[in-house]
Amino acid sequence: MIISIITVCYNSSATIQDTIASVNKQSYPDIEHVFIDGGSTDGTVEIIRNLSKRNTTIISEKDQGIYDAMNKGLQKAKGEIVTYLNSDDFYYDSDVIATVAKSFRHHDIVYGDINIVEYERTNKVVRHWKAGEKSRFGVWLGWHPPHPAFFIKKSLMKSLGGFNLRYQIAADYDLMTRSLRIGKSRYVPKLMTALRVGGVSTSGLRQIIKSNIECTISLISQGNIFALFTVCLKLVRKSFQLQ
Repeated sequence: MIISIITVCYNSSATIQDTIASVNKQSYPDIEHVFIDGGSTDGTVEIIRNLSKRNTTIISEKDQGIYDAMNKGLQKAKGEIVTYLNSDDFYYDSDVIATVAKSFRHHDIVYGDINIVEYERTNKVVRHWKAGEKSRFGVWLGWHPPHPAFFIKKSLMKSLGGFNLRYQIAADYDLMTRSLRIGKSRYVPKLMTALRVGGVSTSGLRQIIKSNIECTISLISQGNIFALFTVCLKLVRKSFQLQ
């Protein structure tokens, strides 16, 4: 079973070496690493070509934003399972993908835990996101797994149309909540990924407000008449993750 790891990048030369190294060291043999680059000018593509040791695909061209690039990665991916590892994130140990692969029997989605760390000092944990088991009404009560530790069957993701470009910040939340409604999921209690502070949805108050507005709109479109309450509970859950 091939697992496709999709990395979206743009002028990421400062951090993408860590991302690539964490994929290179994975013990699981059948990994495809797909890079969707937005036309970097800082040597990012050259770093990828020199360092990536997996079955590597590189697309470098302008795109319409991060989720458009992620959808391009989905179309290029050859694996049965897809996941997204951003160009400033990395896997914690060499057995992350092997553990996930073993957990996919009879499931459509596998997810685990992450740490959110400082950009420069990646050993400094800002938040520990322990996903926990999905309950029957978990999503409606503000629960959702972290996207950097979310693995999904490509067939399911394609059936949902990939990421909805209507959302500029919360398309990952929208995709996960939609897929969890119809797919059989499994939680693996393992720290999988480090996410550096400073991503699109964590880079300022304005972005955080916009993200949660988009989450609310997404939930309403899914039939959740208590969407605003759900998003408030989501924020409360995050406050308990702070270190």
